Amino acid sequence: MDVAVVVPAGFDREKALARIAGIAGPAVRSERVTLLSNAGRHLDLDAAESAPAHLFAAAAGRFLRIFVVKEFAALYANDFTLAWLGLLLADQGEGAELWLEIPNESSNAGRNLITPGFLADRLPSASLARAAKGWYCLPASPAMAAEAAALSTIYPAFHRRYDDFLETYGRATVGTEDTTAAQRDAAERSFIYGLYGANQKSFVVEHILAEHGLQQTIRGFDAGGGYGFLAAELAAKGHDFLVSDYDEKKIDLVGPWIAQRCGLGPRLRFVTERLEAIDHPREHYDVVSFFGCLLYLDRPNVPSVLSRAMHLLRPGGLLLVHENPRETGKPGSLDYERRFAADELAGLIQGNAGLFTCYSMFTAKSVPWARAARSVIMAAVQRSD
Repeated sequence: MDVAVVVPAGFDREKALARIAGIAGPAVRSERVTLLSNAGRHLDLDAAESAPAHLFAAAAGRFLRIFVVKEFAALYANDFTLAWLGLLLADQGEGAELWLEIPNESSNAGRNLITPGFLADRLPSASLARAAKGWYCLPASPAMAAEAAALSTIYPAFHRRYDDFLETYGRATVGTEDTTAAQRDAAERSFIYGLYGANQKSFVVEHILAEHGLQQTIRGFDAGGGYGFLAAELAAKGHDFLVSDYDEKKIDLVGPWIAQRCGLGPRLRFVTERLEAIDHPREHYDVVSFFGCLLYLDRPNVPSVLSRAMHLLRPGGLLLVHENPRETGKPGSLDYERRFAADELAGLIQGNAGLFTCYSMFTAKSVPWARAARSVIMAAVQRSD
């Protein structure tokens, strides 16, 4: 059987082998090694020799050992991440092992990342054992797999279910299950981005909600929320969310399919609506969010959309804005010309919504503007009146 190494962007095969050599031993070089990454752009493990596959790739019965290096930045302390790890390990069968590198537990806890204690609390049947040099070994077991599948997250509903998504995507986009290669590529990107975004963004949102005292069931409005993966993950925690998008096909077919597959019932609803036409006069929300969608507006419309969003909030409610600023891209990259400059976005938020706090997308900790402006902006504004 192969060995898998879960790595961040920028790790090549030799660097990955060097990272695990101390615990896996020199024999690992004679085994087939597959790289998995949150930066992977495909789900085909057989193509992972040239570039990492995405960590959501189906890998049943393939790996005897799976290593997650300490540099990997996405080990969020939440149910989604635990479900992914637990089901990935369970798929490999009896005798398989998951190895987590956690050299500093207090550092992980301070960054809201997985610790041995968090894992043991959420997966009581897990037999996590400390090994040398900061590594922990978790053997596969049916009891642990059952606990992972029962966590409060949408991930188990989509684990090894990309083909089901592709079928629904085809019916939504071309009216048939017969899709072209380009459409299949687009579906794969949507599946990867949707699930990974749901994990990362829900992780940050949950911590922001707790910090602002919004820990009970909330009513949320995810404007421009596409297929609704993020809202579905938050609804899986017991919240109620309305998702809007301008694309009727997403709203009429894919979104409701996600809600049904995840068993969310009325907690996840959808409406076809353009951002510049948001009008919910009888609705008030605890959270209104714009995740990566404001850049698609004509710039003159952004101030009124932000101002209108604040009026949709209850007193104490939160406006959340997430964007990749132009400074983090390069000419020719995706949506580069549409992106806001960091200071431009800051001025729009402060001038039309109010003073904001920024949060790290990798720790959910508040960060100063100077740091947020150089990476990914997650800004929160609380309505005070």
